Amino acid sequence: MSSRRGTVVFLRDILDEARERILQSMKERKTTKTEDIERVADVLAVSGVMVQDMKGRRNNNYTFSWDRMLSFSADSGVFLQYAHARLCSLIANCGVAMSSEVDVSCLNSDSAHQLLLVVARYPELVEETLMTLEPCHIVQYLFKLSHLINAAYSNLPVKGEATEVAQARLLVFDSARQVLCNGMKLIGLQPLHQM
Repeated sequence: MSSRRGTVVFLRDILDEARERILQSMKERKTTKTEDIERVADVLAVSGVMVQDMKGRRNNNYTFSWDRMLSFSADSGVFLQYAHARLCSLIANCGVAMSSEVDVSCLNSDSAHQLLLVVARYPELVEETLMTLEPCHIVQYLFKLSHLINAAYSNLPVKGEATEVAQARLLVFDSARQVLCNGMKLIGLQPLHQM
């Protein structure tokens, strides 16, 4: 993309192409749960472009890649949106009432501890981002958080567990969802609740 060589690509064209690729991907997936796929595709396209641009330091160049930018499973804006929507679905459909008074001794797994340690680091990462003016710190943190969330799904089931265990785990997932949501908003993304 060089204006001197006449190979300028406009942002509108990138967003339109990203939207079309996401729409195609969503139509092929059997797990799409939203009725408004046009709006979701728009949000995912913007998320993909923004995160692709912010995931490295501002003074570093990067190689543009549609596959990396729009991946549902790799470090991308789409991946962050998917992690958030999946958490929203878990919280809404687990059949357990949310409680702020839980027995933390139920959280004796390594997955819960790792997830809570990363959640607790959020204020520190916000401060670091503010001091360095490098949004990549928040983006990399959100990637790490999302990977830990995905790993915790299989290690920390909520549905079918004893009430006190389920409520403690649900609170962990809700805390992670809140931090993920706040971090996404901080970098200008609109978190999706359903995809």
